[in-house]
Amino acid sequence: MAAQRVVWTPALEGQLVELWQAHPSLYYVALENYHDRNIREKSWTQIAAELQLPVEEVKKRIASLRTQYGKLLKPKAGGSGQKPPTPKQICHLKFPEATIDE
Repeated sequence: MAAQRVVWTPALEGQLVELWQAHPSLYYVALENYHDRNIREKSWTQIAAELQLPVEEVKKRIASLRTQYGKLLKPKAGGSGQKPPTPKQICHLKFPEATIDE
């Protein structure tokens, strides 16, 4: 039997981003914990448990959000007309930059 598809609402995505940002070892490569696979897996498991979703779905959604965010930051190729961003793209542009208190 196939796993049921997760419907990602803006509220659920927002909660995911907040939880992800609370675990800098998942994205901040300068941290020593970033290179510790066990700590990273534990963080993913905690996030998934809090959202009551499978770990792989959570990882896949974060990867997708990061890709979309990166593409929106890149300037379009010269000569192509600039379209206004869609409401969903505007939401992705508000994807808060992860910061670390040093």
